[in-house]
Amino acid sequence: MNRNVAAIAVAVFALGLTVTAPAAADVAARTPIRTYAAQISVYTKGVGSQQGWFTSQAYTEGVVLAPHVALTEKTVFDYGWNDHHRSTQLYYIVGTRSYTKNGNGPWSVQRLSSSALRGAAQSLNPYQTQKEFLALPGVMRASGTRYQVTGNYAQVGSFLLWAFSLPQVSFGGTNLKVFTISFWDGSHGRPAKIAVSARSATFAFTATETFTSYNKPLTITAP
Repeated sequence: MNRNVAAIAVAVFALGLTVTAPAAADVAARTPIRTYAAQISVYTKGVGSQQGWFTSQAYTEGVVLAPHVALTEKTVFDYGWNDHHRSTQLYYIVGTRSYTKNGNGPWSVQRLSSSALRGAAQSLNPYQTQKEFLALPGVMRASGTRYQVTGNYAQVGSFLLWAFSLPQVSFGGTNLKVFTISFWDGSHGRPAKIAVSARSATFAFTATETFTSYNKPLTITAP
């Protein structure tokens, strides 16, 4: 699902069975998702000649998908080269408006179109994220509930963009070429966790997303 805060340049300077997407009948039979919580982490650190450099993005989300989409999201961005800088953002979707607050600044309010709300509902739906993953070429079942794929950005970048808002330019200067993505299903076939890793001679990259609290009571109000 697309993170609201764009991925800030990460470099600022198998055996198994091939898997196909679930059949339409299987999709219809899945337990609907009304609410959930998510924890997302995107982390890059320098190694070798780039040791001491790091970027870290951490997101905490509460999501309502039905009857109407709503979102609360807190983002913490840390970065530095042998030092430490931090910025934060709060972002809400409530009704037909979004609310954004950067650091200690004022709230910014924007009206969202019906199209934007439909797009948010789709991008925030874990089943859609699962579908985007299973559509990647070469996905293999690594164990009973874990699926895995390895490839370069041309092969798996569509999922990195969808799930973590990471365009190819985010990896400029890192020499990160090959990404391994693991996807775990939980109970009722609902997504449980995503993990991504890549490494070069100068940078190591990881990204994770964990889904919890499916269909637990959740009310999101405007700040």
